[in-house]
Amino acid sequence: MTISVVDGAFLGANLLKIPQGGWFPLVVGATLFFMMSTWRCGRQVLTYHLQNAAISLTTFITNLTLFPPMARVHGTAVYMSARNLRMPHALQVNFEHNQVLHERIVLLTISIDFQKINFQNSKKLL
Repeated sequence: MTISVVDGAFLGANLLKIPQGGWFPLVVGATLFFMMSTWRCGRQVLTYHLQNAAISLTTFITNLTLFPPMARVHGTAVYMSARNLRMPHALQVNFEHNQVLHERIVLLTISIDFQKINFQNSKKLL
């Protein structure tokens, strides 16, 4: 309640400055908000479609044993993936376009576990 009163007073005092050039920061802010919200919505749609298009790793490995690739490329390929049992998109696209696999393929998933700190049981240093 107190913050809205202060913000309302601040807005009322600065409304007179909008025609004299205060419109520019408002237009820039609205444009940036529109661009960032469009970007976020687009990322959500892209993630949804990529997750639906990904095949499972067990299916891919089974198909590899039945139909091996034409060639194996020397070296190791490391693919990062947030999905545990799904094929990484980069690996899927690489295999579809090039029809080859590296000799060794590493699927890397990084998981971070945050611990909660109980401040009520902590001791003061000073």
